[in-house]
Amino acid sequence: MAHLCDCLCLLADIGTASCIRLGEVRFVAVGVILQMCSIVCEAVRLALVQILLQGTGVKLNPITTMCHISPACFAFLAVACLWWEVPKLMQGSIGISAWVLLASAVTAFCE
Repeated sequence: MAHLCDCLCLLADIGTASCIRLGEVRFVAVGVILQMCSIVCEAVRLALVQILLQGTGVKLNPITTMCHISPACFAFLAVACLWWEVPKLMQGSIGISAWVLLASAVTAFCE
């Protein structure tokens, strides 16, 4: 199984390199920085959840922890979405209909 995963990773690397070589992908430094910040924030979140789970006075199982943390994550993401994304969506400058985004969200939620 590990050999299969290695082969799939190599295949993905070759595909990415060929797309870059053919000019299909444009490097944007801001996108890379945002991806790195996203990875750092996710790592910090996971570390804080782990600290919360292993805390001396708090005994929560992973499901209970997610039930407490998910609403807080939603609240912060909703504020950011309302600030940055909704005005662009209402102006139509994103290029995607609100109905397409809603259908995609419903499909992801129902899976």
